[in-house]
Amino acid sequence: MSFITQPQSPDQDNWSPFVLSSLPKGRNDILHLTLRHLSLCRTKTTHLESLPTIIHHCELLPLNLTMQQEYSTLYKEFLSSKDKGPGEFFRNINTLQICYNHHIMLNTIAEVDLEYHKGRSTQDSSPTTTQTIVDVEP
Repeated sequence: MSFITQPQSPDQDNWSPFVLSSLPKGRNDILHLTLRHLSLCRTKTTHLESLPTIIHHCELLPLNLTMQQEYSTLYKEFLSSKDKGPGEFFRNINTLQICYNHHIMLNTIAEVDLEYHKGRSTQDSSPTTTQTIVDVEP
């Protein structure tokens, strides 16, 4: 996997295509979801409101206590940066991205395959029935 590097300026117009073109195809992990969401945030600032929901999923990852605290700190910085303009927002997100890359490198970030889990929950909930035909002679 190639690591995602930051463009020279977080406010460049090509930031979103840069991020999307750098992502491995078919991945659906937390990093992928977050950066895909950022591509929407780049021009539609109203979408910034739902990004904390995605970042919040980092609590579901099997991280050690130190890394959980780092995520918590970054999350609080994110919440406080929304009023400081897009440059500050993207700088904080880049810091968060570096943390994600670190976890991918150490193989500690969980793969979240939404389609797989959706398929599993559908299969698990469907009852299986077997029918036995018994011939009874009069």
